[in-house]
Amino acid sequence: MMNDNPRDAEMWIEAFQAKFEGKGRPFERKDWDQLLGHCQAVTDTPCAVFYRELLEAYPDAKVILTVRDSPQQWWDSQMRTIMPFFEKLSLPPRTWTASAYRLFMPPETAFSKVNYMLPRNYEMYKLLAEDMHSGSRKALGWYEDYCAEIQRIVPKEKLLVMNIKEGWEPLCKFLGDETPPWAFPAANSSTDFYHNIGEMNQLIDQGVYWSAAKRIATVAVLAAAAGLAYLSR
Repeated sequence: MMNDNPRDAEMWIEAFQAKFEGKGRPFERKDWDQLLGHCQAVTDTPCAVFYRELLEAYPDAKVILTVRDSPQQWWDSQMRTIMPFFEKLSLPPRTWTASAYRLFMPPETAFSKVNYMLPRNYEMYKLLAEDMHSGSRKALGWYEDYCAEIQRIVPKEKLLVMNIKEGWEPLCKFLGDETPPWAFPAANSSTDFYHNIGEMNQLIDQGVYWSAAKRIATVAVLAAAAGLAYLSR
C-alpha cells in the first residue's frame, strides 16, 4: 500500500511525471521491479494507468479484466464512490468554499500527491469529472473502449474476462488452482467504501478545521496586539 510505504508513492509520482509531464525517463522493467517486484499481483489505480507499460515489462503476466453487468452500472458506481472524494480533495475547486477548504488542508504527502495527480491525468477520471458537471456520459465510451483494448492487446491464452459474480470457478481454472471450499470473498462494497472514506474524510476535516482555527487565532492575536499598541500611543 502506498500509504504504508511512502517510497512507493514517491516512485508512482516519478512514473506519473515521466508519462504525463515529460519529466525524467519512462519506467523500464528495472523500475517496475523496484516498485512492484515484491507483489504477486497488482490491481486498480495507479497500476491500471500504466497497463501498457506493465504489459511490455511483464509480457508473460496473466491478466484478469473484471467487468460489470453493464457500462452504466460501472459509471453509476464511480459517481457514487470515488468521484465525490476526488471532487472534494483533488479536482480543481469550483466554488470559493472549496477553494477556502483547500487552503487549510494538511501538508501534502507523497500519497496525497498521487491522489491529486490521478484524476488530473488519467483519462477515465477526467471524463468522469466532465460527466459529473456537464451531465454528459462520455466515460461510458471510455469504459467500453478500455475493455475492448485490453482484449485486443492481451493474448487470449493470458486473458480472463470475468464478472466477480461468477465466483471462484473461472478464476481458479484460469490460474490452474483448485477451487477453495469457502465462499468467494465480497469486499469493498459501496457500504465498505463509504465507511472507509468517511473515516478518512473525518480525519482530513479535523486537520482542516484545526489548521483554520490556528491561523484565525494567530490573526486575532496579532490584530489585538496591534490594536493595543495603537491605543497605548
